Amino acid sequence: MTAPILGMIFTVPLLLLAWHTNNWMLAIALLFLPDMFDNLYYGGVFAAVQSLVSDRTRATATATMLFVMTLVGTGFGALSFGMVSDLLKPFAGEGESVRWVLMGAAVLYLVPAYFYWRASRHIRREFASLRAADAPLAVS
Repeated sequence: MTAPILGMIFTVPLLLLAWHTNNWMLAIALLFLPDMFDNLYYGGVFAAVQSLVSDRTRATATATMLFVMTLVGTGFGALSFGMVSDLLKPFAGEGESVRWVLMGAAVLYLVPAYFYWRASRHIRREFASLRAADAPLAVS
């Protein structure tokens, strides 16, 4: 879980800088690294899901995780960004409301970083208990 934690934390300042600049070439350069950093969760999360569920439920667990990620991230995420941007237009202006929403969303990367940190405190114990359950019984 260390890679996702660091990826989410490093993403925040880079996104804030990217959304704050008025130079589009600098913004694109600044968006390149956060795009890589915020994808560091894939390996650890998918490996954890595959390791924490039984062999018979791996496909279902992965499909459920992808379904929820897509529904929340792609479905609700874009809709909520647009709704908040529309609510901010009277205060921020037409173009700036989108920037404000994107800067707010950048700060929200700290939320999954916190949950990855919390998961990292317990995941070793979960793996150890699974290994102990799979160990053959000793014959005396």
